[in-house]
Amino acid sequence: MDRKLIKVYIFLLVAFIAVFPLVRYKDILITDIADSFTQLINHKIQDITMGMTHCPPSDNQRTKKPLSPNKAKIIFVLDDNWESQYTFAFQVLKRRNFPATIAVIPSKVNQPDYMSLSQLQDVYRNGWDLVNHTFDHKNLSTLDREEQSDQIMRGTAWLNSKCFTQASNIVVYPYGAFNSSTIQVLAEKKYRGARSLIEGFEKNQPYTTYQAKVQNLTTPVTTEQVKDWIDEAIQNKKTLIFVNHRFADQTVDPTSMIYDKTRFVEVVNYLAEVQDKVQVITYSEWLDNEQQIRPSHPN
Repeated sequence: MDRKLIKVYIFLLVAFIAVFPLVRYKDILITDIADSFTQLINHKIQDITMGMTHCPPSDNQRTKKPLSPNKAKIIFVLDDNWESQYTFAFQVLKRRNFPATIAVIPSKVNQPDYMSLSQLQDVYRNGWDLVNHTFDHKNLSTLDREEQSDQIMRGTAWLNSKCFTQASNIVVYPYGAFNSSTIQVLAEKKYRGARSLIEGFEKNQPYTTYQAKVQNLTTPVTTEQVKDWIDEAIQNKKTLIFVNHRFADQTVDPTSMIYDKTRFVEVVNYLAEVQDKVQVITYSEWLDNEQQIRPSHPN
């Protein structure tokens, strides 16, 4: 048989194999494509409308607390909106009239063991900050730039949609992970600040806005250690950012994310004893009163 004819037959056979499924299952394929496109459009519409909710002026504007340059600043940041942050920590701090900040994961709200929307509304009404912990708490350093932007922007959009606007443009990195792309996204979108898990203290000014340092109150940390940190902040007039996750009575915790309730009460009581030398504030209050210096690139 002529080779050219053979090539024609082969071409027709390949074309038939490729085209037949499209013809045979065209209705199914068209339906799947239409469904996927519809879901994409709905997702984008939801993201846009979440950021457009009208909020009462009282929710958008709070009286700024003047800060003394001669006092240490103490900021409690409670990550992940665990339920014990409301049922325990909120009650302890409220008795001393101390505010705190919760890093909210929107996808966890109203889920078992996590705070409900009404609980978040309650702490917000009491002067607490609700900051952006990204929408799904994914490790940002493992995502490309577009995915990072999506996680960060959706977190802010959700907070705004619930009228939690006071600190929605402040980010807490999931797992403390970020990279140069993260910094670029935050700078381009004009985010006010971001908190890492790098250990240390923050000076009153200047400070690196997108890499704020912390002291992590993990399971092994004793009350005496925390008091030493507070004393150092007082002596050097520093800002001390505490990180907490879950609270429970004395327990074995391999994750080190649970802080003992008794120790937390002792820490709060100690702050009450030295409150003439410290100011317990929220994250946005810190940024409101300090001269910000935004980095052009990560240090």
